Amino acid sequence: MWQDVRELVAPPEWHAFKNRVASTYAWAVPTEEAVAAVARHAPRVVEVGAGSGYWAWMLSQAGVDVVAFDASPPGWTWHPVAVGTELAVMSYPERALFLCWPPWNTAMAANALACHRGEVVVYVGEWNGGSAEPAFFARLADAYDVVEAVALPQWASRADLLTVHRLREG
Repeated sequence: MWQDVRELVAPPEWHAFKNRVASTYAWAVPTEEAVAAVARHAPRVVEVGAGSGYWAWMLSQAGVDVVAFDASPPGWTWHPVAVGTELAVMSYPERALFLCWPPWNTAMAANALACHRGEVVVYVGEWNGGSAEPAFFARLADAYDVVEAVALPQWASRADLLTVHRLREG
């Protein structure tokens, strides 16, 4: 019975369509305002979990210097995406960390944050749900201040937001 109700709300074709679009572009839709916010606060970025590199490409078009990594990048990308995990962050301590919809219920985002030595973190996704894990959000809330937030276009049943965080002094 429950499966039938879910199919009425979001049929399997919708999920397949969303996955194709998100795999080709990104799990969140960049806007001019969002890209400008990143450029203001983070002129040099290391992105982990970059997928097709669409956000990296959009940011680079705005003059942001981006190095992007993904554990398994697709064969074709919008921007160069090297094979790499969250550990790649350690090689770029002077850059802001950029995470767009890090995998849900995995330690990837928390590990990237723990490895990061910079002062700025840009997170794209839902706050405390849908992506990453509670430890990531707890660390951001405990050690960082939100300096800017930008609403993003929404997929059905999602609450995407771009937030720029700066490490608290002391």
